[in-house]
Amino acid sequence: MSSKIDLTLSEDNTTVQMTLPGQGDEPTVEVPLSLDEVTSLITVLGRLRQ
Repeated sequence: MSSKIDLTLSEDNTTVQMTLPGQGDEPTVEVPLSLDEVTSLITVLGRLRQ
């Protein structure tokens, strides 16, 4: 199983666009994130990894 998550920083460096590709017939999902939300996501993923 492979997954490609694309993260794009806005030109003004204030937001990140996270793009999750759909599998099969599922649509691509785009999630706008503030920089604080990115930090929270990294924290949560780190905890899950432990």
